[in-house]
Amino acid sequence: MSWESILDEVTRYREVDAGDVGSLVRDLPETLEAGEALGEKVARPGRHEGVARVAFLGVGGSGVVGRVLTAYLEARWPVPVGVVREFHVPAWVGEETLALAVSYSGNTLETLAAAEEATAQGASLVALTGGGKLEKLARKSSFPCIKVPAGRPPRCSLGYMAGGLMGYLRRAGVFEFPRAGVVAGHLRDCWLRWGFDTPSTVNDAKKLARELYAAGGAAVYGAGPLAAVAAERCRTQLAENAKYYASGHAFPELCHNELVAFEVPNAVARDLHVVVFRPSREGCAEARQVDAALELIAPVVRGVTQLRAEAENDLAALFELIYFGDLVSYYLSLLRRVDPKPVASIEKLKRALAS
Repeated sequence: MSWESILDEVTRYREVDAGDVGSLVRDLPETLEAGEALGEKVARPGRHEGVARVAFLGVGGSGVVGRVLTAYLEARWPVPVGVVREFHVPAWVGEETLALAVSYSGNTLETLAAAEEATAQGASLVALTGGGKLEKLARKSSFPCIKVPAGRPPRCSLGYMAGGLMGYLRRAGVFEFPRAGVVAGHLRDCWLRWGFDTPSTVNDAKKLARELYAAGGAAVYGAGPLAAVAAERCRTQLAENAKYYASGHAFPELCHNELVAFEVPNAVARDLHVVVFRPSREGCAEARQVDAALELIAPVVRGVTQLRAEAENDLAALFELIYFGDLVSYYLSLLRRVDPKPVASIEKLKRALAS
């Protein structure tokens, strides 16, 4: 029996997945709900009346939380929202700014530096962390702190972190997010289609993992703001879980630059699989643009896979696309026989910077 059959032999997953990352990928619905409960139970939520702007501070697996929630908030909240993935915060972060500092470990250098700079500039800080120096900073300065369970890879903690912020912001009267149960219920339905026990013949996540396994790399595109965030998340999950290279871009911007790269057939394009995440609802102009661009791209690449979200609720649709990408990255790690948990290069870089 070929190695590729492992995707339909769940009992063999641990041959590759020594750290049981599969269970951490699977439990996104449950951790969203649990995170929401933690955010709602913060003992002393801050007073955030008159918030004029919001800044999410964070990088890597923690920083994606800001990208996810910002994509949802921008279309629904007149308050400007920004994501800071740097050591320093921009000049607009100051008084009347709510700064949401997210570091799962609590020791992320960039986030700690940005949080201290934000408070020095007069921003109101809220911390979300599993512990570490960020928790100590929040406690010392009497800022609210959303404490989530530690011990998981940050990239496998999106549910706790996003749910925690959603619950906190709702309780503090900042923004009324949909209940996590609405999103979690839809994700459980998605699990029935894409989960471990669903055979490859009818499992789109396993099918895409096989396509990527046969290809030399991927280009992951998102159509519109929500799908663009899901595409970015998929690209980083492919890197960390499957140790697989993928580039990324988003419509409509890619139609004004990257599209030209497919004009002349070349070795890179011929071995590339293009993945396109699309929202459940698209305007006519947006849909025509994506369809027309893919007609130009398809003849010169190895293959194209599109996934359109089914959820009507935009937040549920966003997490649906994220869940799909997470599962694809996990299945691809099994096919590539690489343990999805270790991220040796990142740890090596951290040690070098700490020395």
